[in-house]
Amino acid sequence: MDNTLILNFGDSQGEVYDYIFYNNNNYIKYTDIDSPGWRSGWSLRGLNKPEYENILFNPLYNLSNNIENVFIFLTFGSVDIEWNLSYKRFILKQNPDTNTFIDEMINSFMNIIDKYILLEKNLQKIKNINFHIIITFPFIPLPLSECYMKNFSNNNNTIFYDVISHHERFYLWYIYCNKLISIIKSYNFKRLYIIDIRNDFIKKGFQHFMNQNNEDHHPNFLITKEYIIKQLNDLTFYDNKNKIIDLENLSWNKNFLYSHIRRPL
Repeated sequence: MDNTLILNFGDSQGEVYDYIFYNNNNYIKYTDIDSPGWRSGWSLRGLNKPEYENILFNPLYNLSNNIENVFIFLTFGSVDIEWNLSYKRFILKQNPDTNTFIDEMINSFMNIIDKYILLEKNLQKIKNINFHIIITFPFIPLPLSECYMKNFSNNNNTIFYDVISHHERFYLWYIYCNKLISIIKSYNFKRLYIIDIRNDFIKKGFQHFMNQNNEDHHPNFLITKEYIIKQLNDLTFYDNKNKIIDLENLSWNKNFLYSHIRRPL
């Protein structure tokens, strides 16, 4: 896979891909604020700001000549629904229309996807390059205790506010995911893929995926990575000559999580 590059962008729910591709040398790991990688608190609705577009697109402008296939994993939406909406309600005392809010999220996402597709088209004029864009839904909003947000605020030195109810977070997440998937399926771009493990959460139940020792709004990545890897293995990736491209995961193989370290935007 020396001609392959794997990029991962998203909010902190996208950290699971650090585990999935931990031992894959083609996976570009986060090193500094300008490099590819997930970011803490990365809002989908603000994704089109110039400074964020630089993170999303700059790695693709100076690809080495041997790179022919770029896998781009995009995991966004959790911050908007679980955190930003709560902040607007409880801190700003606003009451945004949730349908409009979700439409703003989706429009922002589609704008980024459109730009990736256009960039690939332009690069193909001068080199053999294929973008494989994978939109991922690697979790479902988890139930949280009443003291979780207070503890989170104290531990991370952030402003304290309540989050909206688990029922509403769950409901809005499904509206967002289903709307976005419906639009993605209408795209005339054959290298646009979906990873969606929501049904696994429903079948197994929340407790199966939750961290048992320390409460967390992230699921246990040791568990979710296995469900994601299964879906990745079920996908077939083709280049523009219909040649099958193998995507090796070479995942983290320890039975414990390493420390989660927040990343600034």
